[in-house]
Amino acid sequence: MRSIATCLLLVLGIFANDLSACRCSQETLTHKFGKAKFVARLRFDAFVDIGTWHMAKVETLEQFKGAEIDSLRINSQLHTSCAYLPPEGSEWLIFASEFKGELVISSCSGGILLELSGLPGSKRISSGKRNEANNKLEILRYFKDNKLPLTSYSGGGLGLGKDFRDKFSGYEGQSGEFAVYTFKMKRRGRASSVKFIRPFSNRKLTRDLKRYLKNGLKNERLLTVLPRKRRIAGLLLFSPARREFPSSVSSRLY
Repeated sequence: MRSIATCLLLVLGIFANDLSACRCSQETLTHKFGKAKFVARLRFDAFVDIGTWHMAKVETLEQFKGAEIDSLRINSQLHTSCAYLPPEGSEWLIFASEFKGELVISSCSGGILLELSGLPGSKRISSGKRNEANNKLEILRYFKDNKLPLTSYSGGGLGLGKDFRDKFSGYEGQSGEFAVYTFKMKRRGRASSVKFIRPFSNRKLTRDLKRYLKNGLKNERLLTVLPRKRRIAGLLLFSPARREFPSSVSSRLY
């Protein structure tokens, strides 16, 4: 009887911890960028405590969306499971939304830690995490430098067929590589004028993708939110083979 009671307490404890955990929806890079008011690489220089919030003094190092800023509000909630306050001197890629006329970030804004070096007692960022972050920065720089619209429809929302993943597995390629293509939507939500402006290094993969996109990309819903003659930029990412899993191409980057 005692063992049953103990097990019950453990289950209840786990359930309680699960309920109290901070839950944030997982969003792609393109979705976070599309809905944010301000996107930038910046450093947090100082903080002012204002209750459950903090006002942060920041230095904008690289700007991708919105006007340059020198401060923003943080929904820090330090005494909750959603506590979030970047270390002073740390560098981040942030996606800020607007609340009552002010730019705001929180634990669920999807910020990406870029640099901790030089901070007292700081831990090193793993090479894997650093490569992921640098890859996202490279994508943002490419879209900015080439004046391409990066929206939630650039990746993950373009209506690629269910057979896409299987068709484009097993190709050779480079880790962290990404490709960018443009197209227009024509009647019945089909793609036309598909052009790779940044192809993959594997020419056969690029050719096969272009052929597929011309015939298999269909999304009638896009016709209701985007002008039919507007050129749309799409993003594709290559993942190399790992253990028993073959290489793959995806339109989603989390």
